Amino acid sequence: MAFQLRDQDGKAVRGASDDSVTYFGFGGEPTGAFQFPWHTNDQFGCCQDRPACLGDLRELSAGHYRFTPDQTPDLGEQVETLKLSIRVHGALASNTPDVIDILSK
Repeated sequence: MAFQLRDQDGKAVRGASDDSVTYFGFGGEPTGAFQFPWHTNDQFGCCQDRPACLGDLRELSAGHYRFTPDQTPDLGEQVETLKLSIRVHGALASNTPDVIDILSK
């Protein structure tokens, strides 16, 4: 998966290395009053919370990155919708952990 990192002024963020990537798998229509319904998840990355890196984050050009997990995310067979959250932590700030749709049956 490829993505861009920019600061609040729109300038490219260079040298990102403290990352957390979470794949979320949702099964069917949401039920109940929960904002974040039943799901499974699998987390990858290379960050301060993890003793070993799980996946590879590469800067392709200024502010352009590609993340490749070290294995296929294990989300089970009941998944109908796949979402993703990318979190990058820097010395001065971290991005907001938005959850984005990447696949829906």
